Amino acid sequence: MQKIFINNCLKFITIFQLLVASTLILANQNAVDINPDTPAQVLGKHMELLIDEQDSFSFDTVKMADNWQQVEEDSIIGGFTRSVYWVRFTVQNTQKKDQHWVLEVDYPIIDFIELYQPDKNGTYTRILAGDQYPFHQRPIEYHNVAFPIKSPAETSQTFYVKFKTESSMYISLNMLPNNTFTENLDGKLIVFGNEKGGSGKTTTAFHVAIVLIKKGLKYSHHNSIISNIKTGSNS
Repeated sequence: MQKIFINNCLKFITIFQLLVASTLILANQNAVDINPDTPAQVLGKHMELLIDEQDSFSFDTVKMADNWQQVEEDSIIGGFTRSVYWVRFTVQNTQKKDQHWVLEVDYPIIDFIELYQPDKNGTYTRILAGDQYPFHQRPIEYHNVAFPIKSPAETSQTFYVKFKTESSMYISLNMLPNNTFTENLDGKLIVFGNEKGGSGKTTTAFHVAIVLIKKGLKYSHHNSIISNIKTGSNS
């Protein structure tokens, strides 16, 4: 009897280990590899989404959640919503050297953004950003929220980002390795003109228009967002 019990326990442990291993393999398949040759890229299809309708989830709750949804597009369009959106993605560095890159939130009017960034020991640091915080408090003084990231050598790290806003919920994250952030910055300066001159709201409105046109949203949705921006600029 005892032998049967031990055999059943061993079978259970083996099955559990196989399940854990298969989960890790699937997670790694969707991970973003960072190395000296990694190009600038959109993270959309590498992300998973969790929606908190009541804004009641703690970070520990989010980490333990088992109802994450795979993102199938380059970006997430949630429209006007009171729900809080969480995304997560995994970056793996198989190199023997640390890799440096920038995480860009490619939509400047999200009110509140929280990045939960892991260190090499798995301890998370919360970094606050968003349109409702003073510009000079941004990790990088850039019209989009951008976070400088260091991926330690031979690590796999999962990042979490929380989004809460009264404007339209639109999430588009870019990975900009090496000097691609400088190149991207130069390109956007050509599009938007002098970042230090003119009205910030005008620049924002122009950027929103470009984003929405690219995503093919309905004209009425464009008009409502641009109207909100104009109203804000007059207040």
